[in-house]
Amino acid sequence: MRVLIVEDEGQCGEFLAELLTLWGYDVQRARDAIEALERIPIFQPAVVISEAHMPRLGGVDLLRALRGYPFAPKFILIGDDVSFEEREAVLHLGALDFMGTPLDFEKLRADLEGVPMWRSTAGIVELERCPPQVG
Repeated sequence: MRVLIVEDEGQCGEFLAELLTLWGYDVQRARDAIEALERIPIFQPAVVISEAHMPRLGGVDLLRALRGYPFAPKFILIGDDVSFEEREAVLHLGALDFMGTPLDFEKLRADLEGVPMWRSTAGIVELERCPPQVG
């Protein structure tokens, strides 16, 4: 299954990418949500793991931009100071999870294993024809 990691702190993203690769996932990385918007139609990840808030454009914005598109990837968002209201809003937008830090790797693995297998080979054709508009 393909996983895109969107994270602006190099060491954390690198560690997570190495861990997911050891777990057997095909992993790519993006520095922020703007770069992720460029990569998603090409890489076609089943899951995006993204830092919720980043300087240019964060994971919450990315989730909103892709909402409603057929075959859009599932999202796991990560944030340091996650309020109950923000977590509920993100889950309402369709995210699989909104995890605090430090990460619970057992929970992360369980979230990834819960993604239906058909998502691992599904194309995101609609995204290529209708790229999302961002603010």
